[in-house]
Amino acid sequence: MKTKPGNFIKYAHCTDTVYYQFILKVIAIFFIGLVLIPVLAFSILDKEKTENKFKTEFRFKNYYDEAGNRKPNPEPQQIYGPVYSVGPLTVCAYLVKTELGLIMFDAGYDKDGSLIPDNIRKLGMNPKDVKKIFITHWHGDHSSGSARLSDISDTDILIHKDDLDIVKERVFTKDYMVPAKDRIVPLEDGEIFNFGDVQVKVIHTPGQTPGEVVYLLTVSGPQGKCHALVAGDATAMKSTVEEIEPNKFHGIVQAYEKTVGILKSLEFDLYLGGHPHQVFKEMREDGNPFVTREQWHRMVDNRNQQKIDFLVKHPEYINY
Repeated sequence: MKTKPGNFIKYAHCTDTVYYQFILKVIAIFFIGLVLIPVLAFSILDKEKTENKFKTEFRFKNYYDEAGNRKPNPEPQQIYGPVYSVGPLTVCAYLVKTELGLIMFDAGYDKDGSLIPDNIRKLGMNPKDVKKIFITHWHGDHSSGSARLSDISDTDILIHKDDLDIVKERVFTKDYMVPAKDRIVPLEDGEIFNFGDVQVKVIHTPGQTPGEVVYLLTVSGPQGKCHALVAGDATAMKSTVEEIEPNKFHGIVQAYEKTVGILKSLEFDLYLGGHPHQVFKEMREDGNPFVTREQWHRMVDNRNQQKIDFLVKHPEYINY
């Protein structure tokens, strides 16, 4: 049977179309591979670099057991090298042992009484040897216990200057307000403190409060030098009317938007947040405090989205 010229042309045209489609698919796959392979490789290497270099048995844990019962306050525990967790169940407090003495980062509620001093003693150290108490922000769950600890150790409480007056008037309990007031020292953005083998850098990150700061620490441990971020609650701006009203300050939205950029630019290995759930709920289910940049950025982006959603519902706060 002979093929008509018209049929041959149609057949050739169809063959050419299939061929060109195949070539285009190959080219597309090639270029997609050029983009995805480096991204995936970088992600894997970044994860391995963070998770394999530094090891710790410490985990941030859920507040409730499998039966839904609230767990008791945890025992103090070493996190990495000279860094220890000494706080109660739901809010973090960190002790760092240096060549020049002990330093504290946040101090929990005053209502927890002697919990933090007792935890320091359980680690074989003396709370009287605390040389400085660094506070991330004025909220009572982070700062009010510092007055009691300052009374024991006769040492300064350091907090950013923009939170200074609030701390003096609104946080400390009546019994401990007077001695603590005389020991409160204002911090400036960018200040650096050296404690021999430990360095502390102050980074102003307003949003949760006007004087919120994070502390970037350089410490050494079993796997070498480590950069730790004491982050407090800097990742969030209050995102309900009930929460923001007693905490708002002029320029809060613009301040927090700037803070998001600062937070995402930070490079660190060990995440030491203000509350355990910032890790086990939002970055790593296993509670490991060594997080990747991808996990960190995802957490900051999710927190920022909460702010965006809040402002959509309550635009009156946009230009506050």
